[in-house]
Parts: sequence; structure tokens; C-alpha cells
Amino acid sequence: MFIVLRFLLRVLGSFLLAAALVAMISDGSRTIAQSEVILLSSFDFWASLSADSLAEVRAGLEASGAPFLWDPVLKTILSWPVWVGCSILGILCLWIGRTRSRDTTAIAF
Repeated sequence: MFIVLRFLLRVLGSFLLAAALVAMISDGSRTIAQSEVILLSSFDFWASLSADSLAEVRAGLEASGAPFLWDPVLKTILSWPVWVGCSILGILCLWIGRTRSRDTTAIAF
């Protein structure tokens, strides 16, 4: 069970790092084309994909009795560029899904 979960986390982490690379290249090409630094924030990316789900998450967090999770916490994270968020999540998934190294120096009798 845990072997499959670790494998899926490694696959997800690899896809997230690939998405981070694509987002970084996209931001870089837009920056070069317009001769100024242009970074797509995670908020803008999420809003362009599904503005309704973004509004539902915001309303859900504010109605849950923990509005501080939206304003300082999630709002700050969503202000980061897409490639930063994907990189952090990808590295975290790869780290959690890593295979444990066994101690081969111990001699069993």
C-alpha cells in the first residue's frame, strides 16, 4: 500500500516540477517579449482556470470561522508566481515519496 502511495507521490512530484519548468519558461518568454518582468501569479492562474472554485474556497474559509487562513496565509501564497508554487509542491511530493535507504552496513547474525 505504501509503496504505491510513494510511487504516486513521486509521479505527482515529477509532473509538478515539469509544470513549474513550463511556467518558468512561459514567464521568461513573456518577460523577454515585453522587455519587463512579467510573472503570472497563482491567484491569476487559478482565477483564469476556475473563478467559481476560487470564490468558493474564499467563502468557505471565511465562513469556517478561520478567516485569517484566507487573508494573510492563502492570499500571500497565491501571490507567488505559479512556478514557485509548483516547485515547492513538487519537491515536497518527491521528498515525502522518496524511498527509504536501508542501512547496509549492519551485519545480521
